[in-house]
Amino acid sequence: FDTGAPLPAGSAAVLDRRSRMAYDDAHVFINGEAFRAGGRDARLMQQLADARRLTAAEVARLSADARALLDDWAEAGWVQAEG
Repeated sequence: FDTGAPLPAGSAAVLDRRSRMAYDDAHVFINGEAFRAGGRDARLMQQLADARRLTAAEVARLSADARALLDDWAEAGWVQAEG
């Protein structure tokens, strides 16, 4: 993966084509790492896993902690900004 930067405000997020993401009732898994997730954040992360993208409006609905995690993934090159 090529390193990236945090997602700019107002951008959508798309998984890198090489990223692998899955989930269960309490966790989100991406590229061999596991994170606990619940509530709205879990639903949005599950949507990212299924559709491989989140719209800018969906990204904006993430909690501060989940948004920071998404930015960490963007810095790792696992997620890129779209639009």
